[in-house]
Amino acid sequence: MNALQSAAARETAYAVSMLRREARSLTLMAASLDAAFYGAVKCLAAAKGRIAVTGIGKSIHVGRKVVSLMLSSGLSAYVVSLDAADYGEVGMIQPDDAVLVFSDSGDAFALSALVRHTARYRIPVVGVTNHAKSLLGRYSSHLILFPEAEREASDGAASVSATLQMALGEALVASLVRGTGGESEKMRSSDQKKDRRRANPLMVKDIMHVEEDVPLVTAPTPMPELLNIMTEKGFGVAGIVVKGRLAGVVSDESLRRRMRSGKKPGEIARDVMRPVSVTVEETTPAVTALHLMQEKNIYSLFVTRSGSPVGIVSIYDCLSAGME
Repeated sequence: MNALQSAAARETAYAVSMLRREARSLTLMAASLDAAFYGAVKCLAAAKGRIAVTGIGKSIHVGRKVVSLMLSSGLSAYVVSLDAADYGEVGMIQPDDAVLVFSDSGDAFALSALVRHTARYRIPVVGVTNHAKSLLGRYSSHLILFPEAEREASDGAASVSATLQMALGEALVASLVRGTGGESEKMRSSDQKKDRRRANPLMVKDIMHVEEDVPLVTAPTPMPELLNIMTEKGFGVAGIVVKGRLAGVVSDESLRRRMRSGKKPGEIARDVMRPVSVTVEETTPAVTALHLMQEKNIYSLFVTRSGSPVGIVSIYDCLSAGME
């Protein structure tokens, strides 16, 4: 066997060992699931609002895949980035929602904002982690732990952990769909709604948030008040109003960039606002607003009438209304 063949054999053997380990881990997890899984399913199914899914580190990517699976199965779900928790994105989680969290350690600092928010509004949390005594483990309403043998392992843990999380997410979605009448029924209902929307398309005014739900401040608003409003309203953004018109906007993303670059956080809203790059009118088709947000990679749009803000619409509003 020459050197090339030897190297190929070693790498192939390593890949085979990893696949076998992942298969073993899935078998162990299947054997270890108990009533806690059923409790988690009942908790998520009982949510009157939507299912908020989040994760720490690589787990957020698992969360996004789980949300995509939920949406394609007719369930109402959305992703929350805990990296933006201190700037208000955690405020998107409403009292009627339920939360599904993936975290290996369960002790990441970003979880503290989530714990405070969910505890304040008594929002149920389903935690998926390695450690029962972690922050996530202690504060979860329902806790699903990985098999003990996998919690103690280290070599290749990242790959195995992602496999377990994704498989568990798929199992949760499958059980949720079973409990709501079956995927085929949900999809037929979704298709019927799409047919009705094609005949009578939704406009932004049909789904936008108005009046006190719109995160608006004036230019002299102090930064602590601005951040509180962004957190309370839950859109991750605030509009700056000058003489009744939308003069600027502040987003949690722009604040993060400002802090990373070493700039001072500013004392009032005027110090950190940037020009409004895009808005929509009330009569804009909701699907157009969705595509605009996807194109600009943003989560929400202010709705204006002759330059004055009258509402706000988020990408999650569009998805909940069944836009594609």
